[in-house]
Amino acid sequence: MLIPFEDSSPVDGEVPQVVKEVHSIFWWMLLSLFLALSVVRVVAEDVGGAFSSGLLALLVWCMIRDNCTKMTKVGCMLFIMVCTLQVFLDGITLCGSVGGRKKYTRLPSSGDDKRIVVTTVIESVPFFDASQGTTYNLQSATIVAAPALVALGVVLGYLSYSAFPSPPEEGYRDDDIIFLAPAAGGGRAYGSTTLGGGFGGGGGAGSSSSPTAANGNGNGNGNGLPREGGQAAIFAGPGRRLTD
Repeated sequence: MLIPFEDSSPVDGEVPQVVKEVHSIFWWMLLSLFLALSVVRVVAEDVGGAFSSGLLALLVWCMIRDNCTKMTKVGCMLFIMVCTLQVFLDGITLCGSVGGRKKYTRLPSSGDDKRIVVTTVIESVPFFDASQGTTYNLQSATIVAAPALVALGVVLGYLSYSAFPSPPEEGYRDDDIIFLAPAAGGGRAYGSTTLGGGFGGGGGAGSSSSPTAANGNGNGNGNGLPREGGQAAIFAGPGRRLTD
């Protein structure tokens, strides 16, 4: 189950102003509707549905309290996932009841010591029927209202999720890459500005008997590639054949 972020500030930075000033109005409306649905479900003797609606109302309140300071992009995404699952479950119930709800009535059992007969009458009742009483019609109303409210929660959650700025994409830098290039003297020169230091094929780490053996300066800073403006030139240097 999703637990709201209580003692931590939003991990995605400051909450956008459009969420605080515009979206918050609709979030409070959604909270009121969830609470009302929960109360109606209690009256309609739907305890499980009342608990589900009350839990969604609690999640909404934890996100929007204190002027939405507890709302985060991750929290909106998780709320969307919960509401999407709830839309699917409530939608199945609605689709199975639109054509008429099934009413089961169990008659008193009969029989003797050797055999007991149990009779259950299955009656198809219209989705809304005034003759069935208030409780029955309240149950039908909540079957329609439940998926509609959670679908509204999905839309509102997506709008608030989209209002948060996306984190910047961090690309690779040239100085974070380890380069490999042929070096004079039959060996290869390895190095990068991140790791520092070059290694010549025949002269050991960071040094060589020839100034060009590691294509560096001979003091451990050779990188095996020419540099331009402090950055390694990736596709620079003389060409080599595999037979060289």
